[in-house]
Amino acid sequence: MNESLHNLRNDAFSKDSLPSSRLGIGFGALSNDVGMKILRMNPKHLPTEWESCVRRLVSFQLAVDDELKSVKDTAVSLLHGAMLSSYLRD
Repeated sequence: MNESLHNLRNDAFSKDSLPSSRLGIGFGALSNDVGMKILRMNPKHLPTEWESCVRRLVSFQLAVDDELKSVKDTAVSLLHGAMLSSYLRD
């Protein structure tokens, strides 16, 4: 098993800024389906599948982080623009 992936999974989606109590409709059913798929999987394939899942998770986390940064940057730009506009009017 890839040790760096094992370490990365500890931090994946552990950001305080992300909502942890909001799960989409149908999440439980999806979770059960995935759980059954794992239970039926050939044990030889489990490490490879797990590593693949962690890689996708890290990729998704990077995409979410980029989106959050973009939204924050946009909000700051809009706020600065509004403050400057208000300052220039006065």
